[in-house]
Amino acid sequence: KAYRYVGMNYWYGANLGSEGPGGNRARLLKELDELSARGITNLRVMAASEGPNTEPYRIVPAMQTEPGVYDHQVLEGLDFLLAEMGKRGMRAIMCLTNEWAWSGGLAQYLVWAKYAKKIPYHPPSPGGSWEKFMHFTSHAFTDTKAIWLYHNHVRFIVNRVNSVSGLPYKEDPAIMAWELANEPRGMKYPEALFDWVKNTAGLIKDLDPKHMVTIGLEGDTIDPAYNGIDFEKLNSVEAIDYATIHIWVENWNWYDPWRPAASYPTAKKKALDYFQDHARRAKKIGKPLVFEEFGMSRDADTNADRYLPTTTTEWRDRYFEDMLSWVCLLGKDPNSAVVGANLWAYGGDAFEGVNKMWTPGGLWHPGDIFTGDPPHEAQGWYSIYSRDNATLAVIEKFADCIAPDDAPKPPHLVTRQRQPLLGQRASGSVESFIAETMDEP
Repeated sequence: KAYRYVGMNYWYGANLGSEGPGGNRARLLKELDELSARGITNLRVMAASEGPNTEPYRIVPAMQTEPGVYDHQVLEGLDFLLAEMGKRGMRAIMCLTNEWAWSGGLAQYLVWAKYAKKIPYHPPSPGGSWEKFMHFTSHAFTDTKAIWLYHNHVRFIVNRVNSVSGLPYKEDPAIMAWELANEPRGMKYPEALFDWVKNTAGLIKDLDPKHMVTIGLEGDTIDPAYNGIDFEKLNSVEAIDYATIHIWVENWNWYDPWRPAASYPTAKKKALDYFQDHARRAKKIGKPLVFEEFGMSRDADTNADRYLPTTTTEWRDRYFEDMLSWVCLLGKDPNSAVVGANLWAYGGDAFEGVNKMWTPGGLWHPGDIFTGDPPHEAQGWYSIYSRDNATLAVIEKFADCIAPDDAPKPPHLVTRQRQPLLGQRASGSVESFIAETMDEP
Protein backbone atom coordinates (compact mmCIF):
# COMPACT_ATOMS: atom_id res chain seq x y z
CA LYS A 1 0.00 0.00 0.00
CA ALA A 2 1.13 3.53 -0.69
CA TYR A 3 2.21 5.54 2.36
CA ARG A 4 2.34 9.30 1.85
CA TYR A 5 2.69 11.88 4.57
CA VAL A 6 3.67 15.31 5.85
CA GLY A 7 5.76 15.03 8.99
CA MET A 8 8.25 16.85 11.20
CA ASN A 9 11.83 16.67 12.34
CA TYR A 10 11.83 15.97 16.08
CA TRP A 11 15.49 15.15 16.59
CA TYR A 12 15.53 15.48 20.40
CA GLY A 13 12.63 13.06 21.01
CA ALA A 14 14.75 10.38 22.71
CA ASN A 15 16.24 12.88 25.15
CA LEU A 16 12.83 14.34 25.89
CA GLY A 17 11.53 10.82 26.58
CA SER A 18 14.30 10.15 29.11
CA GLU A 19 13.67 10.11 32.83
CA GLY A 20 17.16 11.56 33.29
CA PRO A 21 18.63 15.03 32.66
CA GLY A 22 16.87 16.89 29.87
CA GLY A 23 13.88 14.57 29.91
CA ASN A 24 10.27 15.68 30.17
CA ARG A 25 7.81 12.91 29.41
CA ALA A 26 4.78 15.08 30.13
CA ARG A 27 5.93 17.55 27.48
CA LEU A 28 6.68 14.72 25.05
CA LEU A 29 3.21 13.22 25.42
CA LYS A 30 1.56 16.61 24.98
CA GLU A 31 3.58 17.35 21.86
CA LEU A 32 2.87 13.95 20.31
CA ASP A 33 -0.83 14.59 20.90
CA GLU A 34 -0.54 18.06 19.35
CA LEU A 35 1.14 16.71 16.24
CA SER A 36 -1.14 13.72 15.87
CA ALA A 37 -4.24 15.90 16.18
CA ARG A 38 -3.03 17.92 13.20
CA GLY A 39 -2.38 14.84 11.05
CA ILE A 40 1.41 15.11 11.44
CA THR A 41 2.22 11.47 12.08
CA ASN A 42 5.78 10.95 10.82
CA LEU A 43 8.77 12.08 12.89
CA ARG A 44 12.45 12.04 12.00
CA VAL A 45 14.41 11.42 15.20
CA MET A 46 17.98 10.82 16.28
CA ALA A 47 18.59 7.17 17.17
CA ALA A 48 22.17 8.07 18.07
CA SER A 49 24.22 10.70 19.81
CA GLU A 50 27.86 10.33 20.68
CA GLY A 51 29.69 11.66 23.74
CA PRO A 52 31.58 12.48 25.78
CA ASN A 53 29.19 14.85 27.51
CA THR A 54 32.02 17.31 28.12
CA GLU A 55 32.37 18.24 24.45
CA PRO A 56 30.83 21.52 23.23
CA TYR A 57 27.98 22.28 20.84
CA ARG A 58 26.23 18.93 21.12
CA ILE A 59 23.27 17.06 22.62
CA VAL A 60 23.81 16.27 26.30
CA PRO A 61 23.46 13.69 27.71
CA ALA A 62 24.67 11.56 24.81
CA MET A 63 23.14 8.18 24.04
CA GLN A 64 26.58 6.57 23.57
CA THR A 65 29.05 8.14 25.98
CA GLU A 66 32.08 6.18 24.77
CA PRO A 67 32.48 3.29 22.31
CA GLY A 68 29.96 0.60 23.23
CA VAL A 69 28.88 2.30 26.47
CA TYR A 70 25.33 3.62 26.55
CA ASP A 71 23.29 5.84 28.84
CA HIS A 72 20.33 3.62 29.65
CA GLN A 73 18.08 6.59 30.44
CA VAL A 74 18.52 8.03 26.94
CA LEU A 75 17.99 4.58 25.40
CA GLU A 76 14.84 4.14 27.45
CA GLY A 77 13.80 7.61 26.32
CA LEU A 78 13.98 6.35 22.74
CA ASP A 79 12.00 3.28 23.78
CA PHE A 80 9.35 5.46 25.40
CA LEU A 81 9.16 7.74 22.36
CA LEU A 82 8.62 4.79 20.00
CA ALA A 83 6.08 3.15 22.28
CA GLU A 84 4.04 6.35 22.51
CA MET A 85 4.31 7.00 18.79
CA GLY A 86 3.06 3.46 18.20
CA LYS A 87 -0.01 4.10 20.35
CA ARG A 88 -0.86 7.05 18.11
CA GLY A 89 -0.20 5.29 14.79
CA MET A 90 2.87 7.48 14.18
CA ARG A 91 6.02 6.44 12.30
CA ALA A 92 9.68 7.21 13.00
CA ILE A 93 12.67 7.71 10.73
CA MET A 94 15.61 6.56 12.86
CA CYS A 95 18.78 8.52 12.09
CA LEU A 96 21.88 6.52 13.08
CA THR A 97 24.60 9.21 13.09
CA ASN A 98 25.39 12.70 11.86
CA GLU A 99 27.72 14.54 9.49
CA TRP A 100 27.67 17.47 11.92
CA ALA A 101 29.07 17.68 15.43
CA TRP A 102 25.85 18.71 17.21
CA SER A 103 25.19 15.07 18.11
CA GLY A 104 28.82 13.94 18.17
CA GLY A 105 28.45 12.11 14.90
CA LEU A 106 30.99 10.78 12.44
CA ALA A 107 33.68 13.14 13.69
CA GLN A 108 33.45 11.63 17.15
CA TYR A 109 33.90 8.14 15.70
CA LEU A 110 37.18 9.33 14.18
CA VAL A 111 38.42 10.47 17.58
CA TRP A 112 37.30 7.19 19.17
CA ALA A 113 39.13 5.34 16.39
CA LYS A 114 42.28 7.34 17.23
CA TYR A 115 42.40 8.82 13.75
CA ALA A 116 42.76 12.18 15.51
CA LYS A 117 43.05 13.43 19.07
CA LYS A 118 40.38 16.09 18.74
CA ILE A 119 37.69 17.38 16.40
CA PRO A 120 38.36 20.55 14.36
CA TYR A 121 34.95 21.98 15.16
CA HIS A 122 32.89 23.95 12.68
CA PRO A 123 31.30 27.29 13.64
CA PRO A 124 30.29 28.54 16.15
CA SER A 125 33.61 27.31 17.53
CA PRO A 126 36.04 30.26 17.57
CA GLY A 127 38.09 30.08 14.40
CA GLY A 128 36.05 27.09 13.26
CA SER A 129 35.89 26.24 9.56
CA TRP A 130 33.08 24.37 7.83
CA GLU A 131 35.44 23.28 5.06
CA LYS A 132 38.11 21.95 7.41
CA PHE A 133 35.49 20.12 9.46
CA MET A 134 33.83 18.51 6.43
CA HIS A 135 37.12 17.30 5.01
CA PHE A 136 38.04 15.90 8.43
CA THR A 137 34.71 14.11 8.82
CA SER A 138 34.91 12.54 5.36
CA HIS A 139 37.66 10.26 6.70
CA ALA A 140 34.94 8.43 8.63
CA PHE A 141 34.20 6.72 5.30
CA THR A 142 37.82 5.60 4.85
CA ASP A 143 38.97 4.76 8.38
CA THR A 144 38.41 1.05 9.08
CA LYS A 145 38.22 1.43 12.85
CA ALA A 146 35.73 4.32 12.69
CA ILE A 147 33.50 2.29 10.35
CA TRP A 148 33.72 -0.70 12.69
CA LEU A 149 32.70 1.40 15.70
CA TYR A 150 29.79 2.92 13.80
CA HIS A 151 28.62 -0.49 12.60
CA ASN A 152 28.70 -1.70 16.19
CA HIS A 153 26.19 1.02 17.04
CA VAL A 154 24.07 0.06 14.04
CA ARG A 155 23.95 -3.54 15.27
CA PHE A 156 23.19 -2.47 18.82
CA ILE A 157 20.25 -0.23 17.91
CA VAL A 158 18.72 -2.37 15.18
CA ASN A 159 18.90 -5.43 17.45
CA ARG A 160 17.49 -3.59 20.47
CA VAL A 161 14.33 -4.75 22.23
CA ASN A 162 12.09 -1.92 23.41
CA SER A 163 12.09 -1.90 27.22
CA VAL A 164 8.64 -0.25 27.30
CA SER A 165 6.65 -2.14 24.65
CA GLY A 166 8.66 -5.38 24.62
CA LEU A 167 8.87 -5.20 20.83
CA PRO A 168 12.18 -5.82 19.08
CA TYR A 169 12.96 -2.72 17.06
CA LYS A 170 13.21 -4.81 13.92
CA GLU A 171 9.57 -5.85 14.46
CA ASP A 172 8.21 -2.46 15.52
CA PRO A 173 5.64 -0.89 13.16
CA ALA A 174 6.34 2.50 14.74
CA ILE A 175 9.67 2.50 12.88
CA MET A 176 9.31 3.43 9.21
CA ALA A 177 12.97 3.47 8.22
CA TRP A 178 16.59 3.41 9.27
CA GLU A 179 18.64 6.38 8.09
CA LEU A 180 22.39 5.92 7.76
CA ALA A 181 23.34 9.49 8.70
CA ASN A 182 22.17 13.06 8.64
CA GLU A 183 23.65 14.73 5.53
CA PRO A 184 26.78 12.64 4.86
CA ARG A 185 29.26 14.20 2.44
CA GLY A 186 32.08 12.32 0.77
CA MET A 187 34.17 15.41 -0.10
CA LYS A 188 37.37 14.04 -1.72
CA TYR A 189 36.27 10.45 -1.12
CA PRO A 190 33.01 9.93 -3.05
CA GLU A 191 33.84 6.29 -3.77
CA ALA A 192 34.49 5.65 -0.08
CA LEU A 193 31.10 7.21 0.73
CA PHE A 194 29.49 4.93 -1.87
CA ASP A 195 31.11 1.85 -0.33
CA TRP A 196 30.09 2.99 3.16
CA VAL A 197 26.48 3.43 2.03
CA LYS A 198 26.41 0.08 0.25
CA ASN A 199 27.98 -1.84 3.13
CA THR A 200 25.97 -0.17 5.89
CA ALA A 201 22.66 -0.47 4.06
CA GLY A 202 23.44 -4.15 3.37
CA LEU A 203 24.26 -4.71 7.03
CA ILE A 204 20.94 -3.22 8.13
CA LYS A 205 19.00 -5.28 5.60
CA ASP A 206 20.72 -8.43 6.88
CA LEU A 207 19.73 -7.52 10.44
CA ASP A 208 16.26 -6.21 9.63
CA PRO A 209 14.77 -7.02 6.22
CA LYS A 210 11.35 -5.61 7.17
CA HIS A 211 12.09 -1.92 7.52
CA MET A 212 13.13 0.54 4.86
CA VAL A 213 16.59 2.07 4.63
CA THR A 214 17.58 5.52 3.37
CA ILE A 215 20.85 7.44 3.33
CA GLY A 216 19.87 10.88 4.67
CA LEU A 217 21.36 12.89 1.80
CA GLU A 218 20.67 16.56 1.11
CA GLY A 219 20.60 15.85 -2.61
CA ASP A 220 23.15 17.64 -4.77
CA THR A 221 23.72 20.48 -2.28
CA ILE A 222 24.81 23.70 -3.97
CA ASP A 223 28.07 22.06 -5.14
CA PRO A 224 27.83 18.27 -5.50
CA ALA A 225 31.32 17.85 -6.97
CA TYR A 226 32.99 19.68 -4.09
CA ASN A 227 30.85 17.87 -1.50
CA GLY A 228 31.50 14.46 -3.04
CA ILE A 229 27.87 13.55 -3.68
CA ASP A 230 26.46 11.61 -6.63
CA PHE A 231 22.72 11.63 -5.88
CA GLU A 232 21.70 9.06 -8.47
CA LYS A 233 24.57 6.62 -7.92
CA LEU A 234 24.26 6.63 -4.14
CA ASN A 235 20.50 6.17 -4.15
CA SER A 236 20.74 3.42 -6.79
CA VAL A 237 22.26 1.08 -4.19
CA GLU A 238 19.89 -1.90 -4.07
CA ALA A 239 19.44 -1.80 -0.28
CA ILE A 240 18.42 1.87 -0.34
CA ASP A 241 14.64 2.02 -0.48
CA TYR A 242 14.04 5.74 -1.00
CA ALA A 243 15.91 8.98 -1.60
CA THR A 244 15.87 12.21 0.38
CA ILE A 245 16.59 15.88 -0.22
CA HIS A 246 17.10 18.89 2.06
CA ILE A 247 16.71 22.53 1.02
CA TRP A 248 18.02 25.48 3.06
CA VAL A 249 17.23 28.74 1.30
CA GLU A 250 18.81 31.01 3.92
CA ASN A 251 21.85 28.84 4.67
CA TRP A 252 22.54 28.50 0.94
CA ASN A 253 22.26 32.31 0.48
CA TRP A 254 19.20 32.11 -1.72
CA TYR A 255 17.03 34.03 0.73
CA ASP A 256 17.81 37.16 2.74
CA PRO A 257 15.45 37.33 5.74
CA TRP A 258 16.11 41.07 6.10
CA ARG A 259 15.07 41.63 2.47
CA PRO A 260 12.28 39.07 2.06
CA ALA A 261 10.23 40.85 -0.60
CA ALA A 262 13.29 41.30 -2.82
CA SER A 263 14.88 37.89 -2.25
CA TYR A 264 11.94 35.52 -1.82
CA PRO A 265 10.95 35.17 -5.51
CA THR A 266 14.46 34.00 -6.42
CA ALA A 267 14.64 31.73 -3.38
CA LYS A 268 11.29 30.18 -4.24
CA LYS A 269 12.32 29.54 -7.83
CA LYS A 270 15.63 27.95 -6.83
CA ALA A 271 13.96 25.80 -4.18
CA LEU A 272 11.27 24.57 -6.56
CA ASP A 273 13.83 23.90 -9.31
CA TYR A 274 15.94 21.88 -6.86
CA PHE A 275 12.89 19.97 -5.62
CA GLN A 276 11.50 19.19 -9.05
CA ASP A 277 14.90 18.26 -10.51
CA HIS A 278 15.52 15.72 -7.75
CA ALA A 279 11.97 14.38 -8.08
CA ARG A 280 12.63 13.69 -11.79
CA ARG A 281 15.95 12.03 -11.07
CA ALA A 282 14.55 9.90 -8.25
CA LYS A 283 11.86 8.74 -10.65
CA LYS A 284 14.55 7.95 -13.23
CA ILE A 285 16.32 5.54 -10.84
CA GLY A 286 13.05 4.08 -9.58
CA LYS A 287 13.22 5.36 -5.99
CA PRO A 288 10.58 7.29 -4.01
CA LEU A 289 11.62 10.73 -2.76
CA VAL A 290 11.07 12.37 0.63
CA PHE A 291 11.59 16.12 1.06
CA GLU A 292 13.20 15.53 4.43
CA GLU A 293 14.38 18.92 5.70
CA PHE A 294 13.31 22.47 4.94
CA GLY A 295 12.62 25.45 7.12
CA MET A 296 12.64 29.21 7.34
CA SER A 297 13.19 31.69 10.13
CA ARG A 298 10.58 33.99 11.59
CA ASP A 299 10.18 37.41 10.01
CA ALA A 300 13.31 39.57 10.25
CA ASP A 301 11.93 42.70 8.54
CA THR A 302 9.55 43.74 11.35
CA ASN A 303 11.98 45.32 13.84
CA ALA A 304 11.30 42.36 16.12
CA ASP A 305 13.84 39.76 17.21
CA ARG A 306 13.43 36.93 14.71
CA TYR A 307 14.47 34.39 17.35
CA LEU A 308 11.60 35.25 19.69
CA PRO A 309 8.59 32.90 19.62
CA THR A 310 6.28 35.95 19.49
CA THR A 311 7.71 37.23 16.20
CA THR A 312 5.49 36.82 13.13
CA THR A 313 5.91 34.09 10.50
CA GLU A 314 4.39 35.60 7.36
CA TRP A 315 7.27 34.69 5.03
CA ARG A 316 7.81 31.25 6.54
CA ASP A 317 4.13 30.43 6.13
CA ARG A 318 4.23 31.57 2.51
CA TYR A 319 7.29 29.40 1.86
CA PHE A 320 5.69 26.35 3.46
CA GLU A 321 2.53 26.92 1.44
CA ASP A 322 4.51 27.16 -1.80
CA MET A 323 6.66 24.09 -1.16
CA LEU A 324 3.98 21.87 0.35
CA SER A 325 1.58 22.61 -2.50
CA TRP A 326 4.11 20.91 -4.78
CA VAL A 327 4.62 18.06 -2.33
CA CYS A 328 0.86 17.55 -2.38
CA LEU A 329 0.54 17.90 -6.15
CA LEU A 330 3.32 15.46 -6.92
CA GLY A 331 2.57 13.24 -3.94
CA LYS A 332 -0.92 12.58 -5.30
CA ASP A 333 0.43 11.78 -8.76
CA PRO A 334 1.07 8.01 -9.02
CA ASN A 335 3.67 8.74 -11.70
CA SER A 336 5.74 10.96 -9.40
CA ALA A 337 8.52 9.85 -7.06
CA VAL A 338 7.45 12.27 -4.30
CA VAL A 339 5.87 10.56 -1.30
CA GLY A 340 6.30 12.89 1.67
CA ALA A 341 7.96 15.71 3.57
CA ASN A 342 9.39 16.40 7.02
CA LEU A 343 9.58 20.05 8.04
CA TRP A 344 12.34 21.45 10.24
CA ALA A 345 11.72 21.46 13.13
CA TYR A 346 9.17 21.04 15.89
CA GLY A 347 9.92 23.07 19.01
CA GLY A 348 6.58 22.21 20.59
CA ASP A 349 6.01 23.92 23.92
CA ALA A 350 9.57 25.25 24.27
CA PHE A 351 8.22 28.79 23.92
CA GLU A 352 7.06 28.53 27.53
CA GLY A 353 10.69 28.56 28.71
CA VAL A 354 11.91 31.48 26.60
CA ASN A 355 14.42 33.74 28.40
CA LYS A 356 14.21 31.45 31.43
CA MET A 357 15.27 28.03 30.16
CA TRP A 358 16.80 29.03 26.81
CA THR A 359 18.04 32.24 25.20
CA PRO A 360 16.60 33.40 21.85
CA GLY A 361 19.45 33.70 19.38
CA GLY A 362 21.91 32.13 21.83
CA LEU A 363 23.45 28.69 21.78
CA TRP A 364 21.98 25.73 23.65
CA HIS A 365 23.71 24.80 26.89
CA PRO A 366 23.32 21.74 29.14
CA GLY A 367 20.36 22.39 31.39
CA ASP A 368 18.45 24.39 28.77
CA ILE A 369 15.24 22.88 27.47
CA PHE A 370 15.23 21.60 23.89
CA THR A 371 13.87 23.72 21.06
CA GLY A 372 13.74 22.63 17.43
CA ASP A 373 17.20 24.10 16.88
CA PRO A 374 20.31 21.94 17.46
CA PRO A 375 22.78 23.02 20.15
CA HIS A 376 25.27 24.69 17.77
CA GLU A 377 22.67 26.94 16.14
CA ALA A 378 20.87 30.06 17.30
CA GLN A 379 17.97 28.93 19.44
CA GLY A 380 14.62 29.91 17.95
CA TRP A 381 16.01 30.17 14.40
CA TYR A 382 13.85 27.52 12.72
CA SER A 383 11.68 26.23 15.57
CA ILE A 384 7.98 25.65 14.92
CA TYR A 385 6.06 25.96 18.21
CA SER A 386 2.77 24.46 19.21
CA ARG A 387 1.20 27.91 19.34
CA ASP A 388 2.33 28.84 15.79
CA ASN A 389 -1.22 28.32 14.63
CA ALA A 390 -0.85 29.97 11.23
CA THR A 391 2.17 27.83 10.37
CA LEU A 392 0.59 24.66 11.72
CA ALA A 393 -2.64 25.34 9.82
CA VAL A 394 -0.65 25.37 6.56
CA ILE A 395 1.07 22.11 7.47
CA GLU A 396 -2.19 20.49 8.59
CA LYS A 397 -3.90 21.47 5.34
CA PHE A 398 -1.27 19.74 3.26
CA ALA A 399 -1.00 16.76 5.60
CA ASP A 400 -4.66 16.14 4.83
CA CYS A 401 -4.06 16.79 1.13
CA ILE A 402 -1.30 14.22 0.70
CA ALA A 403 -2.61 11.72 3.27
CA PRO A 404 -6.35 12.22 3.81
CA ASP A 405 -8.05 10.45 6.68
CA ASP A 406 -9.39 7.75 4.37
CA ALA A 407 -5.99 7.08 2.74
CA PRO A 408 -4.32 3.68 3.23
CA LYS A 409 -2.09 3.55 6.30
CA PRO A 410 1.24 1.70 6.32
CA PRO A 411 0.75 -2.01 7.04
CA HIS A 412 1.76 -3.24 10.47
CA LEU A 413 4.68 -5.60 10.66
CA VAL A 414 4.02 -9.17 11.69
CA THR A 415 5.52 -9.59 15.13
CA ARG A 416 7.47 -12.77 15.73
CA GLN A 417 8.31 -14.30 19.08
CA ARG A 418 10.59 -12.04 21.07
CA GLN A 419 14.25 -12.98 20.79
CA PRO A 420 16.95 -12.22 23.36
CA LEU A 421 19.21 -9.29 22.56
CA LEU A 422 22.69 -10.70 22.21
CA GLY A 423 25.58 -8.90 23.79
CA GLN A 424 23.58 -6.37 25.84
CA ARG A 425 23.87 -6.09 29.59
CA ALA A 426 22.83 -3.46 32.10
CA SER A 427 25.25 -1.96 34.59
CA GLY A 428 24.20 0.95 36.79
CA SER A 429 23.38 4.02 34.71
CA VAL A 430 24.88 2.75 31.47
CA GLU A 431 24.47 -0.24 29.19
CA SER A 432 27.52 -1.88 27.68
CA PHE A 433 27.54 -3.55 24.30
CA ILE A 434 29.84 -6.28 23.04
CA ALA A 435 30.11 -6.56 19.24
CA GLU A 436 28.41 -9.72 18.08
CA THR A 437 30.55 -11.06 15.29
CA MET A 438 33.13 -8.64 13.94
CA ASP A 439 36.64 -8.55 15.31
CA GLU A 440 38.19 -5.16 15.89
CA PRO A 441 40.24 -4.09 12.86
